[in-house]
Amino acid sequence: DIQLLHDGIWGHICLSSPAPETIGKVLCRQLGEDGTNGQIIQMPGDYKWAGEGPVWYHQLHCYGNESHIQQCKHNEPVKKLYQTHCPGTKISTLICQKIPLNLKSTNTAVQFGYVEANIVKRWHPLCKVNIHAARLICQGYVQDPNYARFRYIGIQRESYNLLNYTAPPININCKGKENTIEECQIKSMHMTFHTSYIPTGSDVCPKRLVQVQCPTAKNLIVGFEFRLEDSVRGLLLTKAKNETSWIPVCATRWSYNNSRVLCRSMGYDSKS
Repeated sequence: DIQLLHDGIWGHICLSSPAPETIGKVLCRQLGEDGTNGQIIQMPGDYKWAGEGPVWYHQLHCYGNESHIQQCKHNEPVKKLYQTHCPGTKISTLICQKIPLNLKSTNTAVQFGYVEANIVKRWHPLCKVNIHAARLICQGYVQDPNYARFRYIGIQRESYNLLNYTAPPININCKGKENTIEECQIKSMHMTFHTSYIPTGSDVCPKRLVQVQCPTAKNLIVGFEFRLEDSVRGLLLTKAKNETSWIPVCATRWSYNNSRVLCRSMGYDSKS
């Protein structure tokens, strides 16, 4: 739990910032740590801090390259808030090291499964990601993470309890310019198993978890073989591996990337 000292009193931190993910880098440097992987874990909007003490609300903007929080742009003086109300980002955990990720694969042939992140020695399941986050996750498993996929899998309370998670699920939101997960926004969520309507953008994880797939060019098409009609060009033919007859491929919305994948799977140079 990271706190702010103001007027001689330590209190929890509530920040208003357009880029809260950059603040972790600055805080880590200020504490004498490497700020490269600095990250803060944002708490849900209705999260209530344990224990007593004030909540300090502060508006500031950091670019991420500052060495001290005082070097960031401060829009107004620090204010004291009631613990039940924080209009900005609730900060609970500061991380100054890389976040270990684990892909609990259900099929090792295609590196597909649930994703979990180790934050302060506790494994958090992932509730929500976007395609940019999925690609960064797949960096540790395949050479080309551009084929990364993700999907949401519904989960019931009984199945979730069997996973033995002691930490809440998290969301990872990346913009596409990051090189590591630590540069993305990470937010803690509440897991719920109620079936009532949950509005978009809420801090609730609606009885689901993320599965990420990190396929290579070859295992994108497991179970089928492909060949060209005359070895270098012509009709694309396919057959199931347990069949003997080749048939033409019929597809709609065929893309250049599809062609590159199939060329690599057949041993050709995908650039051509």
